[in-house]
This record gives sequence, structure tokens and C-alpha cells, in this order.
Amino acid sequence: MHVGKILIRLDPNHGGRYVNLANVLAANGDRNRAAMVRKMMRRRKVLKLPGSSLINVDRTVHEFFAGDRSHKYIEKINLEWNKILGRLKKEGDQRRSKCQAVWKRTRKKLQSISIVRSSLLLLGSLELNQD
Repeated sequence: MHVGKILIRLDPNHGGRYVNLANVLAANGDRNRAAMVRKMMRRRKVLKLPGSSLINVDRTVHEFFAGDRSHKYIEKINLEWNKILGRLKKEGDQRRSKCQAVWKRTRKKLQSISIVRSSLLLLGSLELNQD
């Protein structure tokens, strides 16, 4: 936590540092101080930029941002994504009585948490040069 405060002092406009410190505090059960860090962030009007990832495919660098759907291959990526989700759902349907709740949680996570990195993996596996 001391390191988090130092990092904020070094770069008070870096939103990720506030978020990380607040998450560490919350994980350690100190929700009051975590809330104070988030309030400080809002008061200072510091924003957390969306996560991003890069992948180099055939000497072309592709960048993805969390929540962004503007990549030129997004339709191909979404098609592959939906195939994966369909297979997972089919598997879940076969075991509905035991895993319906797990499937719902998994689908939410798949759709939100790792879209950026999963899109990168899908992009790397698609034949992008064959439009």
C-alpha cells in the first residue's frame, strides 16, 4: 500500500495506479480506504484508460482496446467467438442440471473480462490475408 501511494505521487494522473491501490486495499478488507482512493481519483478527475493489447500478425501490428469493436476484422473475430460460445453453451446444455449457473457466470466472464486477449488469439489464428 505504501508503494501504491508512492506511485500515485510520482504520476498523479495515471488512473491505473489509483485503481490498483483501491483494489489492493479492498482485497485486504480495507473498504473504507479503498473508497477514499476512488473518491480521490474522481475529485482529481483522473480517468482509467481502457486496457489494450497488441499482436503482430504477418508484420502488421493490431491493437485492441477493451470494449472497442472498431477493428477491421471484428466481424471475423466475433464469428469465431460466437462459435466458441456456442460450443460452450452446447456443453452446458448437456449438463444443464449441474452447470447452468456456472455457464451463465462463464459466459459473462468470457464476454467481458478477456475479450481483448481472446480477440488477439482469434486474430492470430484467422487467415487474415484471405479477405
